[in-house]
Amino acid sequence: MKLIFSFLLLASLLAICSAQTAQPPSNCKTFCNLCQEGFTLIQKNIALVESITNHQLVKMLDYVCNKAPQLDIIKLVCNVAKNDVIDGINKFLDFIKNNTDPSTTCHQLSIC
Repeated sequence: MKLIFSFLLLASLLAICSAQTAQPPSNCKTFCNLCQEGFTLIQKNIALVESITNHQLVKMLDYVCNKAPQLDIIKLVCNVAKNDVIDGINKFLDFIKNNTDPSTTCHQLSIC
């Protein structure tokens, strides 16, 4: 579960800093370090991440969504997440496999 949380945190950080310019501001230095550490952690555990089945990911999302406040907007987000997260994670894992250097990858994503 820690690895999944780390993965989701890294994906959020990518979204935050990828919108930055080619020279990220100094407040993204922390995001750069987190990006590199996150990619390193995921690379070390890529086999474990790959072994998690789609069913297990949906089960985890169901658990999180059931713990969230029962608001219509949250239900909508949860339904979209179930449909899109699996595909996104598989594409992200392929990206990590093909870009094995965390420093280079985070730089290419304009986070560092």
